[in-house]
Amino acid sequence: MPGHIVLESSKVTILVIIFLAQALKEMGIPSLGLSHSLLLYAGYLFSSGNPYFGSLIIIFTFLGSFCGAFLVFYLSRWRGDQLLAGMVHYGVIKPESILRARRVLTTSSSLTISIGRSIPGLMAPTSILAGILDFTISSFLTGIVATLIIWVAVFVIMGKTLYFFVPPMILSPAHLFKFLGPFIVVGIFLSVLLTQQRKTNFRSKNLN
Repeated sequence: MPGHIVLESSKVTILVIIFLAQALKEMGIPSLGLSHSLLLYAGYLFSSGNPYFGSLIIIFTFLGSFCGAFLVFYLSRWRGDQLLAGMVHYGVIKPESILRARRVLTTSSSLTISIGRSIPGLMAPTSILAGILDFTISSFLTGIVATLIIWVAVFVIMGKTLYFFVPPMILSPAHLFKFLGPFIVVGIFLSVLLTQQRKTNFRSKNLN
């Protein structure tokens, strides 16, 4: 297969991966560092003279977060109690995370959304409760954008610094894709184990 076709297919695959990783993260399924690594790579691309592809990674990061967060938000408005019970039952989120998020979301404002999403483990619970409590779409959207801008900027800046320590050939799209393959497999395996552990702990608490 010609080299340029391999290169372009690797780029498309990376964009799909970052989109899905962010969407699943918004639903409570962790990417275990995958999103962080690709944002570092985006920053690296800015310093290595490929801002176009780096910008696409950032855009698909935002798109993945928006799609995942709004899916949870609207499902919560429609069937909030059932969604919450199901996610807790299957170990996607912890019951205590819901209680913590409820304490944060005292008012329907973008600030409370931003604060809730910034606390580890409260991203999905914040979206669920925002939907159940009928937060406005504008406040929910603003809260998402605010936290994403800060989070993305931090890792992109770190990635730009990485350029001065790693040669460009080592982090070409094709090389990165070869690295992501086993990383994704391990990530999925660890995510399943984590979810099963949460589910087992939840059942044990209910039995006791």
